[in-house]
Amino acid sequence: MKIFVASWFYVPVTTSEALVTYKLLANSENEYVVCSAKSTKWSYKKDSAMKSDNIRQYIIDTDDFDEFVEKTVETYKELCKTEKFDAIMTRSLPPESQYVGFKIRAIDPTIPWIASLADPIGNNPYETKFYFLENRHKLVRKLYFHAPHFFLGRIAPLIKRPAFQKLSQLYKLERKVLDEADIIITPTQAQAEYIMNDVAVREKKSLVVPHSYDKRLYSSEVERKNEKFVFTFIGQSDNYRSVEPIVRGVLLLKDVNPEMLKRIKVRLVGNIPDAIKNMVYVFFLQDVISIEEPCDYFRSLQIMQESDCLLHIDAPFFDILPNGSIFFAAKIADYLGAGKPILGLTDKLSPAGKIITSCGGVCCYSEAYDVAKQFVAMANGTGCFKPEEAEKYAAQNVAKDFDDNLKRRLLK
Repeated sequence: MKIFVASWFYVPVTTSEALVTYKLLANSENEYVVCSAKSTKWSYKKDSAMKSDNIRQYIIDTDDFDEFVEKTVETYKELCKTEKFDAIMTRSLPPESQYVGFKIRAIDPTIPWIASLADPIGNNPYETKFYFLENRHKLVRKLYFHAPHFFLGRIAPLIKRPAFQKLSQLYKLERKVLDEADIIITPTQAQAEYIMNDVAVREKKSLVVPHSYDKRLYSSEVERKNEKFVFTFIGQSDNYRSVEPIVRGVLLLKDVNPEMLKRIKVRLVGNIPDAIKNMVYVFFLQDVISIEEPCDYFRSLQIMQESDCLLHIDAPFFDILPNGSIFFAAKIADYLGAGKPILGLTDKLSPAGKIITSCGGVCCYSEAYDVAKQFVAMANGTGCFKPEEAEKYAAQNVAKDFDDNLKRRLLK
């Protein structure tokens, strides 16, 4: 099959969405034409050059969503003069990419449409927590939690505040995508159930495609030279996914088990807030905790391979979601590709927790005592890595399942 893809983020731009899209398409047996944006919005500004013979790319030089949509649709129309596409795919980050699907459908109502929703567009837990749990207006909170879909669809548009108008628009966009697209891709079953509360729609349209790792992207010459047991976190720390419990766990060990600090090292690599850096220095932990600047994707994979245990942090939404999360961070798949045990700060029954524990890792809550306890246990050999379980997330296996599903659903 030949599939036209609208993906604002795509390599060489380095973001989670760009890398996830590349690994899936490059390992697929299908042919793809990808329209992407040459934009610095939300990019880590560390380009990673990757190419694949089955992918042709058209880069649109813009930071404007409307221009991206219009030029992507123009590219599709021009290509259709000489080529035939079997389907279109729209990627969800940013959500405005989905407008490409609506416009192409207006041109060709019969073209199958695959909509990939890496995160929920409407009713996203991050926005829910900010706008509702932390909203001082009790009536607004009560109305939302009593009937979230009714609130976002009917009441939010009536609240004359930009934030609620935006939430309503995103919710309506997601509903329209769910109505009109033929296949809805999510990385977890929990997210599919969260956004598709209609069971009939979910059974008809849902396709779970987990994030994956590609062994071809890792270095084959990494040597472990660590004298200490190295824990490594790679990514971005913010108010929801904070590395502070990691720092506090080390601080607790300094008080109750100082000998352990001679045996471990913690690397925090990526966008780490100044407040965290200050904590490390105020508590004199810099001999144990190193804070390192963001690096390119290939270097991050090498750092994973050099480590003994990799650290994952889920944003905790226990007051909103069962088991606190519906998400599967793409970084976990990269961790699995590195072949190292994972310590996850997440509920063991969350999607991330289930993946981590099934592959030999360990989960704990974001409390200093729990983190310190697991640091000791992991350094003493509690964690392990189960390659046979991790193989489920190898890009070639995920892409094969994806291809088989598309054949079954679209080539009837």
